[in-house]
Amino acid sequence: MSTNKIKVLYIAGYSRSGSTIFEQVLGELKHFFAVGELKYIWHDGFLKDYLCGCGVPIKSCHFWKKVAQDAFGAVEKVNWPHIVELRSRVDRMRYLPLLISGWQPKRFLARLTEYSDLLEKLYGAIQNVSNSKVIIDSSKYPPGVRILQRLPNIDLHVVHLVRDSRAVAYSWRRKKVKLEIPGEKTFMRQYNPIKTAAWWMLYNSQVELLGRRVPKYLRIRYEDFVNDPEATLSEVLSLVKENVASPAFISERKVNLSPNHGVAGNPVRFNNGIIELRTDNEWRSNMNGFEMHLATIISSPLLLKYGYL
Repeated sequence: MSTNKIKVLYIAGYSRSGSTIFEQVLGELKHFFAVGELKYIWHDGFLKDYLCGCGVPIKSCHFWKKVAQDAFGAVEKVNWPHIVELRSRVDRMRYLPLLISGWQPKRFLARLTEYSDLLEKLYGAIQNVSNSKVIIDSSKYPPGVRILQRLPNIDLHVVHLVRDSRAVAYSWRRKKVKLEIPGEKTFMRQYNPIKTAAWWMLYNSQVELLGRRVPKYLRIRYEDFVNDPEATLSEVLSLVKENVASPAFISERKVNLSPNHGVAGNPVRFNNGIIELRTDNEWRSNMNGFEMHLATIISSPLLLKYGYL
């Protein structure tokens, strides 16, 4: 029944869980194509023209230019601000109860239907232009799972990527340059560990609940991925039912990454060439003890469930 559908591998979870590098490695699989955090394509890409993972502004990137034309025709006539506003009215955490509910108000349903149609055209164009079998979307956003579920031409597979909440909280404390805005030196947002732990709990709890509604669901720990990447890739291939060879690892944890066309995400998406996968346990020695304990207490139910305690 799903042979003619667009196969989407959606990476769900919370930010700073290693999804960018995880997606890049998956993108090295034959017939797999990584598009980054696709939820940002409307604002950061087609509206603001931030940099693609290939280092070129998205409106000038040969890949995204072809995708936009294939999906929407005369792109200069597309009302991008309207689509950005439309997405903000349906694809938000506050609307998740409505997305899960079997009933939606008429106005919300009209917006959801319009946005869903646009999203389906976008995925179809990505598949056509990339000539791929599996599109990897690392948006991570729980509402995105529910929206994709309702698209009749999407064959949805969800990988729930989790990482130790303390490592995530420490990462959000770091000062990182935002590289995708040409000509500007801006920094990514920073959050305190207590707030991060609370959001980590919320996002992962929601993905756990949504995962029960998705027949093709797999939970993976980031730490397990970097320790044994080939075993993790085998699990993913089993999930999507694709029989392809793993990327050529130079050593157990070193892989050669190609340039990509990822949208938004961690600045590491601009890196290519030989990279080494590593757990990054700096938080264990450098994180403030009081903040570490609070983050542990707040997120302890899922830390225990995921085997981190």
